[in-house]
Amino acid sequence: MNPSQVLPPPKLELTLTRFETPMEVDMERFFEFSFDLAEDILDMEARFGAKRQRGNDRITPPRQ
Repeated sequence: MNPSQVLPPPKLELTLTRFETPMEVDMERFFEFSFDLAEDILDMEARFGAKRQRGNDRITPPRQ
C-alpha cells in the first residue's frame, strides 16, 4: 500500500478558552489518557473512602 493512501490518525480539537486557538490532539492518545485518569481517580476515591470509614469507626458517640 502506498503511504499517501494511508489516512492520518483522527485528531480532536480541544479549546481551553474562547480566546485561544484550539489544540489538536491525537484521539487515541486522548482517550487512553482520560481512561487512565478516570481509573486513577476511582482508585483514589476507594482508598480515601476506606480510610475515611476506618476513621469514622474510631469516633466515639457523644456521651449522654
